[in-house]
Amino acid sequence: MKQKSDFTGFMLLGKLVEFGTTSQIFTRQQKPDTENYISGNLVNTLKNNNLNH
Repeated sequence: MKQKSDFTGFMLLGKLVEFGTTSQIFTRQQKPDTENYISGNLVNTLKNNNLNH
């Protein structure tokens, strides 16, 4: 049996960045940080938030 949640939230540094249907979060992100994270481009997310150490 395959299950998924109806809604998903993406958080970064303890703040909610984006919330929506699971389908929307994984296919039509509204925020660049969410898109970078989902696509595996975490480096850009960290740079955008001044966290590149």
